[in-house]
Parts: sequence; C-alpha cells; structure tokens
Amino acid sequence: MGISVLSSPSRVVGLLALLNLVNYVDRYVLAAILPRVKGDLGLTDTQSGWLQTAFLVGYLVASPAFAVLARTVSRRALLAAGIFIFGAATVASGYAQGFVPMLVARAVVGVGEASYAALAPTFIEENVAPQNRGRALAAFYVMAPVGAAVGFVLGAQIEKHLGWRSSFFMTGIPAIALALTSLALPEPERSPVGETSALDDFRALLALPVYRLNAAAYTAFTFAIGGFSYWAPTFVSRELGVSIAQAAGGFGLAAGLGGLLGSVIGGVAYDRRRSASRGGRDDLSVGLELCAYTTFASLPLVAGAFLYATASSFYVVVAPALVLLFTSNAPVNAVIMRSAPPHLRPQAMGVTIAVIHLFGDLWSPPLVGFVSDRTGSLRTGCIVFPIALLVAAFFWHRALAAARRLNTESAALK
Repeated sequence: MGISVLSSPSRVVGLLALLNLVNYVDRYVLAAILPRVKGDLGLTDTQSGWLQTAFLVGYLVASPAFAVLARTVSRRALLAAGIFIFGAATVASGYAQGFVPMLVARAVVGVGEASYAALAPTFIEENVAPQNRGRALAAFYVMAPVGAAVGFVLGAQIEKHLGWRSSFFMTGIPAIALALTSLALPEPERSPVGETSALDDFRALLALPVYRLNAAAYTAFTFAIGGFSYWAPTFVSRELGVSIAQAAGGFGLAAGLGGLLGSVIGGVAYDRRRSASRGGRDDLSVGLELCAYTTFASLPLVAGAFLYATASSFYVVVAPALVLLFTSNAPVNAVIMRSAPPHLRPQAMGVTIAVIHLFGDLWSPPLVGFVSDRTGSLRTGCIVFPIALLVAAFFWHRALAAARRLNTESAALK
C-alpha cells in the first residue's frame, strides 16, 4: 500500500516544519555537549571549531548538487534520502573514538541536511497561496531556533544522565524513522529544463543584482549567527562560570524563545506589509527592509552581550538580540526565491546555501577557536560577531536600494 500524498497546504507546511525541527535538533546537539566531547576526545578549541566546519563542508558541497539533481530527480525522493543520511550520520557521531572519525561523521551529517535545506522551501513556494507564504515560511523557519533550543537542552540533559554518546543516538534515530514521511509531500510540477546547464543557471543568478547583494548580506549574517550559536554555550560555561547543562539549557531557552518570537514577527510583518504593496518588486523591498533594519538594531545588543560578567546579564541582552535577528528568517528566504524566476528557485536556494556557508559560518567557528587558543580568551574571539552583522546590514541596505531601482524602472515601463 502506497503512502498517501498530502493535499492540504497546511499539512504540507506542518510536515515540513516537523522535519525541520528534527533537522535542527540533530544539528545543535554537538554544540550543547561540546565541552564534554572536547575533553573525552582530547581536542583543542581549534579542532572543536573544525567539527562544525566539517559539517558545513558537506553541507555546502551537497547543496548545489541536490539543486541540480532536482532538475531531473524526484524532490520527494531527494528529501527522504537526505533525512535518512543525516539521521544515520548523527548516530555514527556517537561511535566516534577520535578527532578524524568525528570530523567525517559531522561532514556526512552536512551532506544529508543539504537536501532538506535546498529543497524544502520550494515545496512551500509552490503549494501555498502568495498571501500566506510569509506565515508559512515563518512556521517552517521558526523550527530552526526551536530545534536548536531543543537540541541544546535535550543534548545537555541526555549527556548529564547517559553520557554524550547517547545524545547523538537519541536524536539521530528519530530522524531515520521520519525519513519516509517526506514521501507524502506532493511532487512539484517540473519546469522544462531546456538547453541550459547548471553553469548557465549559476551565471543567470549572479546577473540578478538583488539576488547577488542579498546573498552577500546573508553570508555575513550566517558567519555571525553560525559562530555565535556554536560557541555561546561554551562561552557561558567557561567565561561566566556555570555548568555545561546550565549553559546549554539557558542559551537554548533564550534561542528558542527569541527565535520563535522573531520568526513569527518576521513572517506576519512580511505578509502584512506585502499585502499593502502592489506586489512584484515591492515584495523584495518589504523583505529587505525587515532584514536590514532588524539586523542593524541588534548590533549594540550583540556587542554588549560579551561585556557582561554574569550569565543572567548575558541572557537578558541576548534574548532581545535573537528576537531581532530571527525576524529576518522568513523575509530573507522569501527574497531568495522572489528575486529569481520560478524555474531557477531550487537552484537559487541551493547556490545561496552553498555561498553563505562557504564564505560564512564555514570559517567563524574555527576562527573564534583559533583566536581563543592564541589569546587565552574566548571573549576576545567573539568580537567578530557584531562586526559581521554590521557588514550584513550594509549589504542588505545595498540590496534594498537595488530593489527600489528595479521597482521604479518596472513602474516606468507600464
């Protein structure tokens, strides 16, 4: 008996959101238990940072590959395969006996997650009515901070009672079990591939000024968020003097609540402001305004967080900063898809994912670890985060200006 295909847009979004939750739980378990893994495997801070980079290498190499495969292969099948792979690799992380086996396992986790990140948003774009897409994307992307929070808390608690290896086992196995559920998604209608190659598609995307500038901003943003999320529990534990479980649990709660609120605000604000506009290029301006202004507003909070000497003060400042930062979740991904023609949207997502990680958080975890090893201060290494966010706000303002020019030119031709 075959798997029934979901026909309701709300059920499609619900299933994708559930799978995204599992995705992010798996991704952030390592950050929650990193001090214990570091101690048991005898790692330096630099090697600890490279574990996240290995994940991102697999992620960024596989993302455009899955986007190209989506031109000819079932997207449902690619999603199912990816979810199974990242679940199995998470379990394998629990068996690692040294730096190299853990490095390889984390890279394979990245390969599996790449299929989901590149393809899942396109199911929302093609199954949800335009007036509801902001909320649908918010429901999907809110699972990133919620999943991260669950990963931090669950990973730390499992480690506390059963050991860090069990943290990987008990979060990876559910992903394996859920892999088949993605086959219930409706297969999107396939646009004609035509004579264009993957290289032609890449060139076409780079020729789009809004897409290009948005990708640059998102890269700097990802550099900051990726490194910050990875090192924050260790920073709180080491620099502010609390236990690993308390540090992971406290940051997980702040990330979960801040991310939940920010993602909902971003999705609702995008839909409401979009409905008041005329559509078309205005969609891009609405999304880019939200990204630029909220990122800029977060700068003093992110910079100030690392000046405090107590964990409670750190969380008080970080929580509103995360609300502001996660407000861009739905808008930035809407901009990625709306800035590209329909037949290039899977490629637009895949290329963006590759770029933001290749030039973003591929480097921030090991860079912070390197500075920490050399200076003896993790606090010093974290200075790079507000600097990267300032760069992100700058490029989003540039993208906003480009979108407004396009809107003016389009209106003049009517």
